Amino acid sequence: MIDFIDVSKSFGAQEILEHVNLRINPGERVGIVGPNGSGKSTIFSMICGEMSPDSGSILLPGGMRISHLRQQLPSGTETRSLLDYVADAIPELREYAARIAEIDHLLADLPSDSPNLPALLREHGELESRYSALGGYHLRNDAKTALSGLGFHPDAFSARLTSFSGGWQMRAQLARVLVANPDILLLDEPSNYLDIPAVEWLCRYLKSFPGTLLLISHDRFLLKRLVSIIVEVNQGALTRYPGDYDYYRRERENRRYAVAAAKRNQDRKLEKMQQNIDRFRYKATKASMAQSLIRKMDKIERIEEMDELGFSGSILLPPPPASGIEAARFENVEFSYREDEPLLTNVDFDIKRNDKIAIVGYNGTGKTTLLKL
Repeated sequence: MIDFIDVSKSFGAQEILEHVNLRINPGERVGIVGPNGSGKSTIFSMICGEMSPDSGSILLPGGMRISHLRQQLPSGTETRSLLDYVADAIPELREYAARIAEIDHLLADLPSDSPNLPALLREHGELESRYSALGGYHLRNDAKTALSGLGFHPDAFSARLTSFSGGWQMRAQLARVLVANPDILLLDEPSNYLDIPAVEWLCRYLKSFPGTLLLISHDRFLLKRLVSIIVEVNQGALTRYPGDYDYYRRERENRRYAVAAAKRNQDRKLEKMQQNIDRFRYKATKASMAQSLIRKMDKIERIEEMDELGFSGSILLPPPPASGIEAARFENVEFSYREDEPLLTNVDFDIKRNDKIAIVGYNGTGKTTLLKL
């Protein structure tokens, strides 16, 4: 289990977490939600040990393997091929493979009556067992499966990782995290840069993931499909909702109404106490009573209203110029960035006034190019 015990964390004057307590049990599938900047990624960094709380403690079970998908790209100095990078997802396997190869070399030159033979054979067997338990013998095939599911063509497996665009490098990073098969999987906005087929493959993959899953996402589709518990990070607090995303929406709104009602009651009580203080504080016979009320008021913990889930802002668009029935038309349009690789061919369609159009398709098929044209 993962335990946050009275944890506080701040950056300068901004309080990210204030004396929060949270328990995540083994095997739970948890969605982490909240406004941008509320501390969701900070929670992941503290679980991974990359960042420490200012106070309190975070307890993790010993020997747990954690994989963490960050929103940053892999190192720009990466020189390996796409497949080599993804298949190198478990650092211990490199150490085990190197030592196994070293022992194989020693055994080849060792006499059969050597006193070192039993110890080397025993170590070799133990290392092979660990290597197999971590999936070393099928990790490369797992990497190919994950890359294919996320949209990479097999012909691209041998290309250098840095030859891909930033979005495709993030897909490679996601594949690497998934094939590590950790005990605890931390995914920070995994659907960024994914098209619909890749998102659907990711959902199928994570449905069968046997470990503990923590998912930061603004994608309601992912949250509804994958998690059974929601933890909201907001205004320095962590609030656990024991249900899926729809349950969270309902219960949060019910809780907001209840808190608002409690605050109104508290405000009425405080107003009455203040009136009594103002009435008694200048009377000699009642001054001690007024001081008692002041001390009592100071001890009351003020109820803070919860903010609404939705945003109240709006986007104002200027009125468009007058248009005919047909706003635009493509007639037999062709376009390519390289002469031998046409991206769009024989494109014919028109756009009528007031149309609302969705442009869909795999990444790299020309959707953005179409808008630019």
